[in-house]
Amino acid sequence: ESLEIGRGFEAPGLETDGVFGVWSCRWSGDGGKLLCGTSDAAACVHDVVADRTIVRHKAHDGDVNAVAWANGGSTGDARVYYTGSDDCTVKAWDVRVGAGAPIGVFIGHTEGVCHIDSRDDGRHLLSNGKDQTVRVWDLVSYKSSVCVALGVGHTEAIGAVCFGKRPSTYNHRSSHTSAWLFTGSKDKTLKSWDLGAIIRSRKNVDGSLT
Repeated sequence: ESLEIGRGFEAPGLETDGVFGVWSCRWSGDGGKLLCGTSDAAACVHDVVADRTIVRHKAHDGDVNAVAWANGGSTGDARVYYTGSDDCTVKAWDVRVGAGAPIGVFIGHTEGVCHIDSRDDGRHLLSNGKDQTVRVWDLVSYKSSVCVALGVGHTEAIGAVCFGKRPSTYNHRSSHTSAWLFTGSKDKTLKSWDLGAIIRSRKNVDGSLT
């Protein structure tokens, strides 16, 4: 079985009959919608049952390499989503706005964005760029609250990132928290980072973030 991404959707400025590749996709929590990033700089929300694209944003000025639902698309909450692109930006979108402008733009990567992941807490978004930095974004201020650079833990290129919970069986000395981020690298290692600890370590005396 296959889905025809782009079917049934027409909007000015968006190619609906051209050829494009799907570079990234995420299912909604209820399995009813599929979020896709494409090679023609667009993002699509596709109704799986009807096999029809219901929203298509001309999202970036380059390939859309990564997509993520704001709340994991959990419990059918498939309204806000994020996209990461070769144009070095991460953007936030609302399907209720249709083909309108993004509701937020995250600027900080100096090369294309490879992966993004939402922590599903309404506060944090994670991204990895070809500039070999991992950024944790504050969804309230739309600014990068912490940046984990190449050389801090990894010795070669970082290829994948995600949020998660570290099993309690691990023997570690970090603070007890369920807020962790994980990075995978070409150096053949997978590393876990205590999100709370690394954010606190980058706070200035006045409490602001570096």
